[in-house]
Amino acid sequence: MITLIIGGLLTYFSQWGTDRRQHQAARQALETDRAYRRQERRETFELEHLLRLNEALMRYARAVGRMHHHDSMVAKTSSVYASHLLPEDISQEAHETGRDVLGSMNLALDDELRAKVNQAYELLSDVESMTKTTPDRAKAAMLTAIDAYREALNGIAARIRQIYLDQAI
Repeated sequence: MITLIIGGLLTYFSQWGTDRRQHQAARQALETDRAYRRQERRETFELEHLLRLNEALMRYARAVGRMHHHDSMVAKTSSVYASHLLPEDISQEAHETGRDVLGSMNLALDDELRAKVNQAYELLSDVESMTKTTPDRAKAAMLTAIDAYREALNGIAARIRQIYLDQAI
């Protein structure tokens, strides 16, 4: 009789241990799946916004480039950079694309990348807001802005590649 009771208790505890391990394994699998899905959503969000930011920054740089070109052509006759009002379409394009960069930049998750984009935005914005200065000063500001712009684009591209490489693993 004691053997039967001991055997029953051993079976019960053995089954309890097995059930507990299975429950823990199932819970761990569920947590792993949740973490994977969360990471996937995060990367999808980040990738979509990086692509949007990349496009917005390129459009803004083109708009500022158009402004710079227009003001440089006017400066050839007046010797003063940005001494006249810009055509409305050029001014409006720069305003809208600058706003798009700001909106997208603030959604960048990587702090270092966001700082690079902000630096490019600020330098391009400085060129956009220049008034009545020398053509040489404007050209130097534009070249500095272009360098920061390239750094920002390279940073965005590197982060996009990193996301894709992490997904492939």
